Order: sequence, then structure tokens, then C-alpha cells
Amino acid sequence: MPCARCSEVYMLKNSPGTLYWLSQSEELMNKIAQFFEILGLEFENSSGVFLVKCEDTKEFFISNCDAIEHHFNSIAQDDIMVYISKPNEAFNFQSILKAKPLTRFVNLVRDSEFFDILNNESLTSYFQPIITASDRSIYGYEALIRGVKSTGELMYPDELFSKSARNDSNFLLDRLCRECALKTAAVKKIYQHVFINFLPTSIYDPEFCLKSTIK
Repeated sequence: MPCARCSEVYMLKNSPGTLYWLSQSEELMNKIAQFFEILGLEFENSSGVFLVKCEDTKEFFISNCDAIEHHFNSIAQDDIMVYISKPNEAFNFQSILKAKPLTRFVNLVRDSEFFDILNNESLTSYFQPIITASDRSIYGYEALIRGVKSTGELMYPDELFSKSARNDSNFLLDRLCRECALKTAAVKKIYQHVFINFLPTSIYDPEFCLKSTIK
């Protein structure tokens, strides 16, 4: 049973809501106001937090992703925090704690194929044989992971893990990779040793993570 830390995926939803934008920088707050004015959006200033009501919060970021990247550089995107509230949900201190960097929302749009792979667990494993030099018998296999896009094309590990790292999804991706390797090895009836690669930083709780993998 996976724990919450390696099961959470933050996703945008096609639903109405209110976007709360905040930053500790007065210069960035002014830049946020300017951004909304450029887009022609009605916004409110509530105790130093800008809010915009949307009919579709996901579509807001999809439609305005280019404009966001043009108006805010990467440093600004990291410093601006955004919280999406549901209709009639009050904005409070807990909301601030749950706010995420603007960068995260841009990445959700730009890396949509990656998130589709995560949500659908669309991974496949290949097995590279490890040969015993003395008699050329197969000692075991190294499990190699690939993501499968909705088009059927493959996403290779360098892209998978670079997008995973920038979206704070290493815990989940690493667990899915381990599960995929083991399940595929069972389906293919591999009885030799199976070598599974993993990110050391993703095993934040060895007793739980490794035991669950072995189990």
C-alpha cells in the first residue's frame, strides 16, 4: 500500500473557481496587477492578495500560459504563489500554506503528456539481460523503464525524470517504475534476478519503501 507522499499528483481541473495570487514582493504584486490589466481581466485586491474568478480554472492556464511566460521570468514564477479555491470556499491561512508556485501551473500545461503518463500509470518495462561471462548464461535482467504517451510514442527516462524532478513527482514516478518492473517481470515469467534502478532520494523511508517493494 503506497503512502500519501508517493501517491499525490496535483492536477488542474475543468471547474469553476477563484485564483488567488500573492507574493512577498511589492514589485511582483504590481506586475501581477499589470498582467491582469493586459489580459483585460476583472480582479480584486483583498488584503494584499489578488483574486480572479474563473469559469474554468484549467482553461485559464492553458489559454494564458504563453502570456504568463512572456510577462514573468522563471524567478518571478517561482516567487509568485497561486491558490485555486472552489466556489464559495473562504480564503484563509490554510489556503496560503496550500498555495503553489506559478511555475507549477505552467509546468502542468507544458508537461501535460508527462502527467497523463503518471495519472494513467502508462509505463512499460524492457529487460536488458546480464550475462555470466564464464558460460554465457543469463544471470539476471536490468529493468529499463519507458513512459507511453497517448499517441503510443515512448517517453524515455531522461525526459521522464527531468519532468518529474521539476514537478516534485519523483516519489510517485519512482514507485510506479518499481511496480511496473515487478509486474512486467511476473507477466513475462522472468525467474532470474531482476535489477531495479531507483532514485536514492525517493526512498525517504527505507523501512517502508523497500519493504513494500520486496513484498
